[in-house]
Amino acid sequence: MELNPVFARRLYLCWLINRGDSLNVPRLMALTDWPRRTRQDV
Repeated sequence: MELNPVFARRLYLCWLINRGDSLNVPRLMALTDWPRRTRQDV
C-alpha cells in the first residue's frame, strides 16, 4: 500500500503548522521547497 502524495503533503503541512513556528508564505516555501501553486493545491 502506497501513501498518497497529496495526503502526505497535507500531513507535512499540518505538522509544520502544529510545531507553533511563525509561518508565512516565504517561510513555507523555504521549509518545503515547494512552489507557491503546490502549497495552494494542498
